[in-house]
Amino acid sequence: MTATINHERQELKAANKQLAEWDAELNQLHERNGDLGLKVQMLEQELKEVQRDREANKKLGSDRRRISRAGRLAQSVKSAA
Repeated sequence: MTATINHERQELKAANKQLAEWDAELNQLHERNGDLGLKVQMLEQELKEVQRDREANKKLGSDRRRISRAGRLAQSVKSAA
């Protein structure tokens, strides 16, 4: 009877040890998942900023082209006069 109880205790200890290891792994996964979630949020914000900058640069380029055309037109008008 004592041998059976000792055997069951050993099995419980082993099971508890395995559960503790799994719990530690799960905690690490939760931390990693949280870190990845934060990285995703940061990358999404950076993407939005880049897209905004790109749109601003397109508008700026368009404005520069219009100014350049206006300058060439003014130059041709001066040349013609």
